[in-house]
Amino acid sequence: MINETELARDYAEGIESFKKCHTLGGSFAGCRFVMPFAIGYARQLTVDQWPAFNELTEEEKFAAGMIHRILASHDFMGEYPRLMPLLVAFEYEIRRLLASPLKRSLLQRKLTQESWDRVSHTVYHASNLVSEIKKEGIPVASSEVETDSKGILVYRRPRQVGDDWFGARSWFGGAPRLGDLTWPRSAEGYPLHFVAQFDLAEIAAECGQTELPCEGSLAFFTGRASDEECAVIEIPPGVAEDFSEVPEGRLPFDEVGLEKPGMNDLLPFWPVGFMPYETDSGKRDSACREELAKHNEPQFERRSFTLSAATILKGLDVPHWYQIAFHYRDSLLNNKRRIPARIAEIQQQIASIQEAEQKPDARKIRFGADVNYHTKRIEAIHRLQPAFDRHLAEVNALCEARAPWSLMPEDEWQRLDALWRKTPEFYPITEYSDSKVSADLSLSEDMLRKLPKADDPSYRELPAEVRDFIEHRQRPRPQWWYSAYLIEDAIKHIDEEDEPLPPAFEAFRAEVSLWVADHDPWQQMDEDDAERLAMIHRRCHDEFRKIVSYRVPYSFGALETITLRLMLAGEDSVYARLPEEARARVNRHYLLPIRSNHQMFGIPLEMQSNAREENYDRHLLLQLTDDDVNFFYLNGSGTYQFWISPAELKKRKCEAVNITFECD
Repeated sequence: MINETELARDYAEGIESFKKCHTLGGSFAGCRFVMPFAIGYARQLTVDQWPAFNELTEEEKFAAGMIHRILASHDFMGEYPRLMPLLVAFEYEIRRLLASPLKRSLLQRKLTQESWDRVSHTVYHASNLVSEIKKEGIPVASSEVETDSKGILVYRRPRQVGDDWFGARSWFGGAPRLGDLTWPRSAEGYPLHFVAQFDLAEIAAECGQTELPCEGSLAFFTGRASDEECAVIEIPPGVAEDFSEVPEGRLPFDEVGLEKPGMNDLLPFWPVGFMPYETDSGKRDSACREELAKHNEPQFERRSFTLSAATILKGLDVPHWYQIAFHYRDSLLNNKRRIPARIAEIQQQIASIQEAEQKPDARKIRFGADVNYHTKRIEAIHRLQPAFDRHLAEVNALCEARAPWSLMPEDEWQRLDALWRKTPEFYPITEYSDSKVSADLSLSEDMLRKLPKADDPSYRELPAEVRDFIEHRQRPRPQWWYSAYLIEDAIKHIDEEDEPLPPAFEAFRAEVSLWVADHDPWQQMDEDDAERLAMIHRRCHDEFRKIVSYRVPYSFGALETITLRLMLAGEDSVYARLPEEARARVNRHYLLPIRSNHQMFGIPLEMQSNAREENYDRHLLLQLTDDDVNFFYLNGSGTYQFWISPAELKKRKCEAVNITFECD
């Protein structure tokens, strides 16, 4: 930035040139008046009250220096990305004034309205810059900001029957413990949605010293994503034992980026834990999972599948039969046999592109379909083939002299799992696959799907224990009465709009209400009732599609999954009704979101890059990403990020936290 002596001189000359009615615009000298005018405008002073340079605050001097720099060199100052929208708007107006100077006397009010508008717009945008710097403080250049390489993972705690679930000190969802503190509201007056409360002593105990206080707790609230409404409340230690009463009048869940949790008015309560991790500050968020995996905690593995009744209630996991290794070996052998055909296919693609490029109206095909891309694929196949052959030999060694349906020892299973995860390294010899997912979840299930079906003669050749396992997997999933209540609640609230509801629909919903009445929502259905539930769901979308529409989930699996998610976070007696293998599966694979991390500090997730750029000089206080377990829908693939400056965090000014929302 310019030295202060030169800045003070040009600031004073800007005042004098304006008072003496010199030309406005046309040159740097003709625009210097913008500095004192913008500062006076931001202070709401009249023209004759402009402050002298030595009367300015440090923030005002910094703002004057930024204005001076734009006037002199049209420098956008990209090192201050949070101010970029203000800088761009101001620079645009300055260009107009420089291009068309105005000769007049402001003090004698001889400006035309058109000329005055040009001056006032320039000063208006400059004063916005002054006001922002006075409000937020002198910004730190991006080159001077250290990226947070140390983060705190926020993960759902595993659950066991009998846990003191609702006695947790840190949690997602449910209600907060605010004590006598007031539930925060939006500028329009409606209560915000509570999303999380974290005990600061618990964070300190699990993560060591951080920039957070070591006692009390932080409660996080959010409102409309489009309006960036949020609140963070610091709660002193020992003042809040009971859950706070939730006020009425909150916005619908979908207006704040959340999914309505069935018939509940609150997101499901789920205790959380904290784990520190550190990663390369140059990496994106997706790479942080690699750092977490180093802790050798299986629940920190990345998953590429959503939570659903089909995956959680599928029955027992596939036993570690050697047949899984045989299946993997056979798929690799098939890849090896297809190498000549794969090369021929790529060569044909190259020939087609070259032929197309010879045509008069030929356009280069982009996005990986050009000749160079395909040539490199062929080169990669030849380069990788020796390593692929060694990999195949290792897998084949696991299968030698083994009975396919005997169980693998744990050490050999771990060896197979490690080999399976290396599969993507051999693309394009292998098909692209997400083998970072464990063999338990991917390779085993794929092997099971490829086995003969019951109507296949070779099915009877499978060992009895294998057929028993397959038949157990094919049994109908358990259903609970809560799913029936979900349908009943949805259709009973459908009102007459333009015309009366048809008698057939009125009779249908009366029938459903009578059927579900007086049942325990968390009681498991018998087989007949489960079949009737499926039939009622079909009728909703076959006979009454236009009436029911979106109010009842379109797929039966989605209906089941809502019930399952609420049972996982429900009262202990409800949770205990889930099959043991289902509870274990959630503890093993579903303690993190599907894509990114819930985290404090660390490398933020970048979706559109705007949030990180605009908050480059602020800490990521909390990141909440879309999460199928917690009903954090966030438009399907979004993220909420709460930001706070280092100075505000040190002063514990939680009211200064801002929030951003981005989605794909």
